[in-house]
Amino acid sequence: MMNTSVEEEELPLPVKNVTNDSSSTNSPFIYKISPEKLLIPKTGHLDVSLKPTNKENSQYYLIMLDSYLFEIVDPRGRKQTITQLFGLSKAGEEIKFKIRFRDAERSTPGLTHYDYDKPAEGSISIRHWKTEDDHESENVWKWRFAKSKIVWRMDGPGGELKLDLLMENEDDEEVKKRKKAFEDELKIMKDKKIQAGKAEKTKGDTEDNTKEKTADKTQENSKTTEEKPEKKVSEKVPEKVPEKVPEKVPEEVPKKAPEKSKKSQAKSVKDPKPNPERSVIQTSKYPNSEYENMDPNVHIPVGADKTPPDKKMETQRTPMKESKKSNTAKKKNPCCSIL
Repeated sequence: MMNTSVEEEELPLPVKNVTNDSSSTNSPFIYKISPEKLLIPKTGHLDVSLKPTNKENSQYYLIMLDSYLFEIVDPRGRKQTITQLFGLSKAGEEIKFKIRFRDAERSTPGLTHYDYDKPAEGSISIRHWKTEDDHESENVWKWRFAKSKIVWRMDGPGGELKLDLLMENEDDEEVKKRKKAFEDELKIMKDKKIQAGKAEKTKGDTEDNTKEKTADKTQENSKTTEEKPEKKVSEKVPEKVPEKVPEKVPEEVPKKAPEKSKKSQAKSVKDPKPNPERSVIQTSKYPNSEYENMDPNVHIPVGADKTPPDKKMETQRTPMKESKKSNTAKKKNPCCSIL
């Protein structure tokens, strides 16, 4: 008999897709299991044996028990609800192991994954496949699987057997209590699965919305950059034209007007003409002059002295510049030379 009692090792989470098993290769299961019905008692343990029907070849084997209530005694691998044995069986060698009700320390092992679809009692799976070399040993086998410490897929054609586990004392209060704990935990796991699915969906929707918004912003920015040059041209043209035109026109017009008036005034000074109305108004301002009793219709020569006698003294006191101007004016006027 092969000794399967070894130091317990941590078991990694199971891989979902198992390949190259007996269901795909149609290889026969060469071991006879005893007992055929696995009824586990509340106390103690159940002895299980696997006797090979083909004693010609050595076999690798993998025994995996997945149960919330039961476990393999002294397993090589353990992870939550899973306990496992694996090794190398020589040609014709019998494999023996024990199954028991979980002790108090591991009464609530926890479920392995969201999609746990087994009852609390669970099931057992036994796989085997032929070795590549009949001279391989347990040490060689351990070296091949040293990294993972567990075998999750077959390396060659082999057989497989699956059996459900049964509870011998279903009415026991402790058994009922553990089944209730299993149902509660299973519900929690299902709720977590639902929440995880919603979270993934929300995350996916958020990422899609973010991508759509980013794409929309990129399109808007590209449109804005294309439209901007046209707007700038249309805005600059009307602003510059009205500002320059009204400023220059009003400034130039008033500057030329006074120059023309000065020239006209200069011409009038050079060519004085008699103004009967002006002479009449001037004579009316001096009532005491020698022209006081003169007929207003009589024309007074332009060069005649219209200053009243009492005002002549004041005119003699005028500055030299003004007197010179008046003398020059008198010389130029032909009327004055006649008088």
